Amino acid sequence: MGLTLVVSYPDQIDDVIHVLEEELKHASIIIEERENHQRKNGYFATHLVCRGVQGVEILKCEIQLKTLLHDAWSAKMHDLTYKPVGMLDPRLAALMASIADTIDSVENQSQLIRGMIKASWNVEEKARRAARQTFLRVVPARIEDSPK
Repeated sequence: MGLTLVVSYPDQIDDVIHVLEEELKHASIIIEERENHQRKNGYFATHLVCRGVQGVEILKCEIQLKTLLHDAWSAKMHDLTYKPVGMLDPRLAALMASIADTIDSVENQSQLIRGMIKASWNVEEKARRAARQTFLRVVPARIEDSPK
């Protein structure tokens, strides 16, 4: 049995794995192996091989974690490359790997952009909080001082 989980950004994968480990423990399922597929023939994903026991049966499954972009790319290329009919031209494999590397670069850039935006939000949040506190301190005092 297999399952694919898709996240928005690469840095979310470790957080999802941590949550999975905790939740799977409750079902007596352990993660036996973690495989990081980086640039493996243009494929980027993290695979978790899991094992659990149901009665006397040992159950195994694999969970694949990918980003949205890598999932889209692998879905697009799956039928063409997973079980090709005949030999795949090495130039095509190199070209697909190059595109996958470009997608990974875009992933990393988007993660940097997200970090910069969040940092900007944090700076702006401090200014908004200060303005709110000033407003809440000044306005009630002015309302009390106003002629009735």
